[in-house]
Amino acid sequence: MTQKLEEPLYTTFLNAIVCGILIYAAVECFRQGYHYMIAICVPAFILFGAEHCVADMCYAANAHMFSLELCVFILIVVLGNSIGSILFRLFTKGE
Repeated sequence: MTQKLEEPLYTTFLNAIVCGILIYAAVECFRQGYHYMIAICVPAFILFGAEHCVADMCYAANAHMFSLELCVFILIVVLGNSIGSILFRLFTKGE
């Protein structure tokens, strides 16, 4: 977890946006009956090294970490995940 906190916040934010896009895509595809997309999107965000807010909170809790720096990190990841899913929704709204 300390390695994640050492990354620049803009990199964390961009990685979180990618995660938001991929996870939202997996959920939407699943809803539309394309179940195989989960097997594509979830490993893609893991291999890409994208930041997922729930996973990062679990990592921090498991490491018994709590600091202001961690709170800022989690906030950036939550915002990035949210923006990624919103962007995906905006660009696929008509489909």
